[in-house]
Amino acid sequence: WEHCCGTSAPSDLGTGDEECFSGDRFIECCHPRKAPRDIFRCHDRGQVWSDLRTGIIYARVFQELPDPEKLRWRPGECFLGAVMSALFYLAIAAGSPKTPEAVLRHAWQYAEDLVLLMFRSPVSMDEILLSGWHL
Repeated sequence: WEHCCGTSAPSDLGTGDEECFSGDRFIECCHPRKAPRDIFRCHDRGQVWSDLRTGIIYARVFQELPDPEKLRWRPGECFLGAVMSALFYLAIAAGSPKTPEAVLRHAWQYAEDLVLLMFRSPVSMDEILLSGWHL
């Protein structure tokens, strides 16, 4: 999913990466399912993702969550977790008056890119809600 179905370019919307598919294979492989796919649930994708999801569920403060700076480069492991991590990174950067403008701009751009990727990609609201991530 993370390599072929996620549509980072608007031209790929509804078709996915053209190098991965021909014909109706995009619909067969990428369209949302009733049960969330593992790239969204992130079971067995590493303890850090489980710790992040549990921390979100129990509303832990940012400092008690896994470091979003280390997670933001890993959307291929856990897509919705990476979206949440990017949003947390942005919130931490924006909430600190000492954050350099370049860091804040970078945090904003990264969060925006992942959220837009999520909205452009074939993932349903049901799949997001069933995944266990509280977006």
